[in-house]
Amino acid sequence: SEIRYRFLSFLLGTLAVAAAVGLFIGLATTGRASFEETKRLMRNLGFNVLVLPGETDMVEFWATNEPKGDMPESYVHKLAQTPDMGADHYVAMLQKKVKSHGVEVLLTGILPEYTAVDAPSKAPMGYKLERGKCYLGHAVAKKLGARPKDTIEILGKKLTVERVLLEDGSTEDARVYTHLHDAQDMLGMQGRINTLQALDCLCDGGALEVLRAKITRILPDTHVTEMRNIAEARI
Repeated sequence: SEIRYRFLSFLLGTLAVAAAVGLFIGLATTGRASFEETKRLMRNLGFNVLVLPGETDMVEFWATNEPKGDMPESYVHKLAQTPDMGADHYVAMLQKKVKSHGVEVLLTGILPEYTAVDAPSKAPMGYKLERGKCYLGHAVAKKLGARPKDTIEILGKKLTVERVLLEDGSTEDARVYTHLHDAQDMLGMQGRINTLQALDCLCDGGALEVLRAKITRILPDTHVTEMRNIAEARI
C-alpha cells in the first residue's frame, strides 16, 4: 500500500540502491580482472634469472649467447624440489650454434617447465615441444624458406616444423627450438644442459642477491645472473 501511494519515490529509491550496488560489484569485478591480467602480462615478460655453468665467461656469453661448459640435467629437478627458493618456474636448456642447410642457427633444446615444489598451481611458461618437432625463429624460417609441417635436418636429424615464431627483434629470431633430449642426441651431450632459466618472484630490493645465495648454496659450481630490464619491469 505504501509502495503504491509513493510509487515514484519508491522507484527512484530502488534505482539509486540498485545503481550503488551495481557500481560496487562492477568496480570490484573490474579490479580483480585487472589484477589477474597484470599478473599474466608480467609472467609473459619471460624468465628473468639465468643459471649458467660456473666457468662461463660472461663477456663471451653476452657476445655469443653460448655458455661455456655444461651442467647435469638433474640440476633443474634439484632446484624445483628445493622449497623456499623464491622462484616458481624453472626450464632446462641446451643451446649451441650449429649449421642447418648452410645456415648458422642457435639450436636450443628445452624441457617442459618445472614448477617449484612449494609453489601454488600456476600456468606454465615457455614452450612445450614434442620429440621430433621444432619451432623456428622468424629469421631462420625466412632464410630456410621453411613453413609449418616442413621437414628440416640438423646434424643428421630430421625435425618437423611445428611452428614459425613471430618476429621478436632479438636472438630468438635465430633460434631453432626442439625438445632437450633431441638436442642432446644431436650434440652428443646426453644428460647435460648449459642454461637454466628461472622466474624470480622476489620483488623487493636485493632480490638477486637473495636468490643467488640460495642457488649457489645448492649448486656451488654455477653462476647466477639477472635479466635486469625484465626484473625491473615486473617490479
